Amino acid sequence: MSNDLNDETMVMDMESLFGDQSAVTRQAELEVRQELEIEYPASKIVPLSQMQNFILAVAFLIDGVLAANQLGVIAGHSKALKTTLAVLMCISLASGRPFLGVYNIPTRKKVMILSGESGGDKLLATVQAGCQSLGIALSSLDDYLFVSDWIPDVVEPTTLLNLDMMLAEHQPDVVVLDPLYLILADEQASAINNGKQLRKLASLITNRGATPVFVDHFKVTTKEKGTPTLRDLCGAGKAAAPRQWILLKRVKQIQPGPMRNHILKATIGGSQGHFQEVVVEIQEAFENNRLQTLQGMVSTDQSSVSDDGHAGAGVERSINLEEQVVRFLSAQTELVLMTTIRDALSVDSAVCREALATLMRRGVVELIERSVRSTTNRRYDGYRLVRTNVVEPAH
Repeated sequence: MSNDLNDETMVMDMESLFGDQSAVTRQAELEVRQELEIEYPASKIVPLSQMQNFILAVAFLIDGVLAANQLGVIAGHSKALKTTLAVLMCISLASGRPFLGVYNIPTRKKVMILSGESGGDKLLATVQAGCQSLGIALSSLDDYLFVSDWIPDVVEPTTLLNLDMMLAEHQPDVVVLDPLYLILADEQASAINNGKQLRKLASLITNRGATPVFVDHFKVTTKEKGTPTLRDLCGAGKAAAPRQWILLKRVKQIQPGPMRNHILKATIGGSQGHFQEVVVEIQEAFENNRLQTLQGMVSTDQSSVSDDGHAGAGVERSINLEEQVVRFLSAQTELVLMTTIRDALSVDSAVCREALATLMRRGVVELIERSVRSTTNRRYDGYRLVRTNVVEPAH
């Protein structure tokens, strides 16, 4: 196809050639269309009589969460851990580990995440901490997870070309772009303009065989209470674009410190009919102000968020108990029995074991088997803090 044919010239040529069908034979039309590499629109139309031969099945990349080839969005208020959740999702897709501990990954997928808000160092530290918590070697994801703090600008054709070249080179199955407000044009008050930009961006990705997921913000006027909806997305007309979503609201303000347990309310849904509301816990452990471990999970206490979106007593008790266990162990100089911790904190054995198991998953506490000798010379399992995560007891 000649490079000196622009779109306007091509349209004029096609109108002059095919506007009067009596002047041009169907064979000549076909030959010219083939020369210009233009397909008949009718070639994409399926007769109704043939529809029965199609199996209308949707492939889920994450069971019940992310369907293939449909635009998805992860959105929430500022500091609602949108990027963190996106990173955890990418790690799960790339490694095949269940997302948030419960959502199955049928097949490992190649994933690209381009995140331009937090900075490269923070992004890589989040990826590293998430992998470390799951026991995943970064090298094992070399061919599956591609990370960059570069993002395209939809109004700059050269950056879209660069994105297309990246997709052609790495051939990801899923592409996460974060944040959307830095990628679209500055003026986002027009529903028409937003719709065109989102379609252009999503089509570029889907045309390369990948599923697009955009990370976006809620309006500043969105209330903290209640169930989040697509209408909370900032910018006109955006609610109509996504076909699937994870919408986040924080239900507990986190306190600064080396260990942080974030409680979020997540609305997960899509046009395929999947929908659920869950409580998500994201647990972080820091050392010298640097993120060391990161773990996300669906809370075992789904009754812990009230209708107004606030954390209920179940989650509060769980968090407080874990903090009490850490503070108790930080004051000990030797390995401690579970029964000793249980009695010191006045809780039952099952609750104590659950708190210890959670802290062990976060890499905060470790168990040393048969390490404590009793007065009867029998050996029992002992617990202690992992030294890099020691928290000084309250004074």
